[in-house]
Amino acid sequence: MGTNSGILNNRDSDHELHILEQEVASMAAMVIQAVADAMDALLTNNLPLAQRVVRGDLQINELRYQIERHCLAMLTAGGLSGEQVREVLIAHSIVTDLERIGDHAEGIANVTLMLGKDRRVSPSAQMAQMGQMGQQMLTRAIQALHNRDLVEAEHICAADDDVDEAYETLYHELLAVMFADRSMVAEATYLLWVTHNLERIADRVTNICERVAFLVTGQMQELNVSKY
Repeated sequence: MGTNSGILNNRDSDHELHILEQEVASMAAMVIQAVADAMDALLTNNLPLAQRVVRGDLQINELRYQIERHCLAMLTAGGLSGEQVREVLIAHSIVTDLERIGDHAEGIANVTLMLGKDRRVSPSAQMAQMGQMGQQMLTRAIQALHNRDLVEAEHICAADDDVDEAYETLYHELLAVMFADRSMVAEATYLLWVTHNLERIADRVTNICERVAFLVTGQMQELNVSKY
């Protein structure tokens, strides 16, 4: 980590912001991989991979704390412009959402472990598609953040409605499984937890996109009001 005491001059501030951006990008890459691995483990019944996702969440958490400490050090050092303060606050906010997305990936991995090798209810193709939608939204959001791309951020938020629609469909399908066979209630409930985690990942991505809007415009705004 760079300078964390005394008043930052312009050159120091720019350097620290560059380091901070790299830290956020590194954390984002870890979280994107965690979501991808969690879904891969669920769809292929790969228990060792699910266990790696669960263990890896501790590293994601620690990186969040490291970035938050860096943000605090920059703010207390002083010497930042108003725009630079906004960038630091946005980074602090985004890593919170990234850490929560990592928790959702861990939740999906834990479901895989709870279902075990002898599961009878398998994830549907639509659940796999829902997972891909969330991963794509997150990847695009991080790119929009890097590019300061407000238009792309708005498009990503609009895609949240598609995730919500998939969630509603899967929710009712899994309820139907439960009603049709009481012995399937536990496993179907576990898969409901997966759909909830995927829906929440998309919601967290919209939060990141709203921070992109704040970064570009200086105004806090809700980019998408869900129809669901």
